Amino acid sequence: MRQPFAVQSAQSDSTPISVERLVNFYPRIQGERAKAKLTLWGTPGLKSFSIAGSGPVRGTHNMLGILYVVSGPNLYSVSSTGVAASLGSVGSAGNVTMSDNGLQLTIISGTAGYTYTVSTDTLAVIADSDFPTASSVTFLDGYTIVAKDSTGLFYISSVLDSTAWDALDFATAEANPDIIIRSYANKGQLWHFGKKTTEVWFNSGASFPFSRMSGGRIDRGCLAKFSVADEDNSLFWLGNDKTVYRANGFTPQRISTHAVESAIESYATPSDAQAWTYTAAGHKFYVLNFSEGTWVYDIATGLWHERQSTDKTRWRASTGVEVYGKVICGDFEDGNIYELDPDTYDENGADLIATAISEPYFANGQRVRMPRLELEFETGVGLTTGQGSDPQVMLQFTDDGGKTWSNELWRDLGKIGIFLNRVIWTRLGSFRQRSLKISISDPVKRNLIAADVTLK
Repeated sequence: MRQPFAVQSAQSDSTPISVERLVNFYPRIQGERAKAKLTLWGTPGLKSFSIAGSGPVRGTHNMLGILYVVSGPNLYSVSSTGVAASLGSVGSAGNVTMSDNGLQLTIISGTAGYTYTVSTDTLAVIADSDFPTASSVTFLDGYTIVAKDSTGLFYISSVLDSTAWDALDFATAEANPDIIIRSYANKGQLWHFGKKTTEVWFNSGASFPFSRMSGGRIDRGCLAKFSVADEDNSLFWLGNDKTVYRANGFTPQRISTHAVESAIESYATPSDAQAWTYTAAGHKFYVLNFSEGTWVYDIATGLWHERQSTDKTRWRASTGVEVYGKVICGDFEDGNIYELDPDTYDENGADLIATAISEPYFANGQRVRMPRLELEFETGVGLTTGQGSDPQVMLQFTDDGGKTWSNELWRDLGKIGIFLNRVIWTRLGSFRQRSLKISISDPVKRNLIAADVTLK
């Protein structure tokens, strides 16, 4: 049989059902006349772009085509050549939310607000006595908007001035008593994500400019305020029921699978989830980071895969933004700033290990043999010298639902220019159920076209 090796990360709670996973691989759907309809591609590597302090990187933002990064306690501007300049301190209380009005960059760090004014190159705490303790910041129609911490209130600034606030310029998301944990502007709408519910507001032109939209009451809240992100003309977030949603109008559309939801249920603090989005090679990705793992939703295919850095339970890239014609992301442990690069096959010099575990092969309880397995890769991708000059793919298999695995069986991916190399294993024994696992750690292209499996 000829089939895709694996489709997505879909490991079951009961592993004899399925141990299918994609880690640092993602699927691409090909055209009707292609050799295979679904192929696996290696995820991009992390190429060093800059270093901003000692980290961790707590937030990134693109304002007027310039990259701004909060790393450790400080705000930095980072030039297109990777030169980082410290602009001052914004405290060090966890991840940050950032917005700008084209003149000023506003940062909420902890519950304090800071404003960087471009024209004067100054960063200062928002000193207006009417500025509330805040949980998040966003911008819409000339107004900087903050949600007041631990309440259902949100406040607006003076027009195009996030340093000026009036104690009376506030409203309450009051369709249901709830606490706003994140206010987020998107496509001319102002979304207030509460712990239990969500409300959508708009600029009505009244004396207080924002009003709740007709039908803009959603009976689904948000578990993690940093999980909210926008892409593909929509919003994505981790719901208060530990399910991942995409907004379809005012209807929350479930996009997570049982495998994703089961993983989230197992995490100690899913409320700490942090998300960001990016576009590459015609695919739009929603990246959802937890301390224990990283899940990535490919909007183009509707399929999930995982990212993982070597010796970590999760991916290093905790936050990112598109700027300078690149996808730039920051490290959750230190001050490293990376370019996400499809032609880089490591992570700033560390191994980027791509692993795929197949769907189970079985014959309804009958014992079958696997005399031959051929994996069709793009071969001849070896490097000229060093690690990767003789690239290898490692195969293991499990016949007991992932409880135990065979020894590794290595095959050549093909030295540089050996384009007709074939990756074949023979005499793989018999089984009633089997899943295959491949891994590639060499820093080379790792594109898998299809699996040709012989069963007798």
